[in-house]
Amino acid sequence: AADLYEHEKGDAAAALGALARALPLAPEDTAIEERMLALAGATGDHATAARALGEAVAAGPEATRAADLHERRGGVLETHLGDAKGALAAYLSAFELVPQRPVTAAAVVRVATLEAEWDTAATAIVTSARVRSTFDRALVGALEGAAAAAGAWSAAAAALAAAVAADAALPPALAGELER
Repeated sequence: AADLYEHEKGDAAAALGALARALPLAPEDTAIEERMLALAGATGDHATAARALGEAVAAGPEATRAADLHERRGGVLETHLGDAKGALAAYLSAFELVPQRPVTAAAVVRVATLEAEWDTAATAIVTSARVRSTFDRALVGALEGAAAAAGAWSAAAAALAAAVAADAALPPALAGELER
């Protein structure tokens, strides 16, 4: 149906609607997702794409694909719809599924700090360090930069110290790096 709307009728909005209905029926199909997002860009109807991405996750794809869909939805909400709270929720859903992905942790930290959710950002930094068994200077730098811009050094530092203390599984060496 999308091909008919787009190529025969020249109706990109109808094609977008068809693909938005198709994605939840085939959430593993990245070609549908990519084409839908391209049409959302062409039509400016990013809300339809965000809704379809959410419905695709609800259809129950495997965890890695669900995380991909959450991340993509977060990106649409953040970049195109200006919905930081919705984007943070989507990124956090992805992070719960794949905390080992640096890009996912970075998205959580970026949006959480924009929303002054220092505890959320700090917990993501600590969880990422523990799961990946490495200290990610870029994540801490993002927290520091946001705290400086917001004049929230005390809140950010307290949140990071609390997140380190709360994670009993964090190896001491990583805790030490994060406490520096």
